[in-house]
Amino acid sequence: MSNDEISKLYWAARRGMLELDIFLMPFVKNVYQYLSHDEQVNFQAFLSCTDMELYYWLTEKEPAPAQYLDLVNRIIQYARDTAKSKRD
Repeated sequence: MSNDEISKLYWAARRGMLELDIFLMPFVKNVYQYLSHDEQVNFQAFLSCTDMELYYWLTEKEPAPAQYLDLVNRIIQYARDTAKSKRD
């Protein structure tokens, strides 16, 4: 990815809602580059959803749609693992 594409991705992931930023920014910074091309495309589509949709899915208040379920679970697990490693 070019620097311009990375900047656009960071901009799209920065939602202005602290709860979403806590989930999304570390994932973009540390995991996105290792996703397959199809997973990256799916993540980019995921970012086009509304803040409230993302919030409800990432906080497990509502189930994510099938097309995003694996991605949402991966983001949640990464956030949990990161939080756990900071506590240890």
